Amino acid sequence: MEQYIINHCAPTLAGIKVASMFNIPAGNRQAAMEKFASTQAALNEKGVSLRVLSETEKSVLIYLYRPKLLENLLERQQVKDFLHSMGYSDFGVESVLSFLSERIKESGTFPHEVGVLLGYPLEDVLGFIENCGKNCKCVGCWKVYCNECEAVKFFEKVNRCRSRYISLFSKGMSVLQLTLAV
Repeated sequence: MEQYIINHCAPTLAGIKVASMFNIPAGNRQAAMEKFASTQAALNEKGVSLRVLSETEKSVLIYLYRPKLLENLLERQQVKDFLHSMGYSDFGVESVLSFLSERIKESGTFPHEVGVLLGYPLEDVLGFIENCGKNCKCVGCWKVYCNECEAVKFFEKVNRCRSRYISLFSKGMSVLQLTLAV
């Protein structure tokens, strides 16, 4: 599980991103969930949480996030308005993640609000919806419809972070050691 976390969540571990998601194969669900529990307990001490959003026969979808950063995001009125338009009525972290989990389970896909909950700019999420995923200015961690220059700088920062974390992990540092307390 640690390799998945490093590969997919380094920017969140570094505190530069609200959240990340990744799938782990469900081949050995028992061992995976035991590792999940021990990793979750260790990361909680650094201000990072893990949550299973959905499980299928093939994989387990995990959301790794910084609760305080997510809480701050959910306090923004524009974000609340958007989530309300998607059916959300309670904007507490646990309520939002529970509702998201239900929406993923019901649809079997990623609802559009996932982008906002991963920290993508709301303007880009709305642009994606309005353009049906087409006509973007550029693509990186997400499809960009608004502030291309700022997004490109962020994508470069994320890529540098990921490369650095992968390198340090390969040299023996643990996920916990690489997680900044923010």
